[in-house]
Amino acid sequence: MKWWAALYVTAILMAPLYAWGCPGHEIPDTESIKDEALESSGLHIYYYDSDGDGKADRALVYGNGALGHPTDSPLFFFEGLDPVTGQAEEVWIDRGDNGWCSDIVLYYKRHVRL
Repeated sequence: MKWWAALYVTAILMAPLYAWGCPGHEIPDTESIKDEALESSGLHIYYYDSDGDGKADRALVYGNGALGHPTDSPLFFFEGLDPVTGQAEEVWIDRGDNGWCSDIVLYYKRHVRL
């Protein structure tokens, strides 16, 4: 097997390990409906409308990498945003800030009392 073919096969096998391929934590392939800097924290948040109703129901927070450019993978995943309060049902964090599925863990889950 040629070295380039081995490299290609390795890349294909490694692809599902990154955040964009993690079930439930895919990076949307659509444009964000709103984005903003989070004050002086160095973080940037992008809001997405995944169900097409015109309201943000998902958000991804990116940190700054080298030279102030956003990192390749999100640091936080906000799932199930409430359109009125802006609170998320679940917040997931990439502990390694590297995009590996194994490092993405539940950080916060809102419990609704009835």
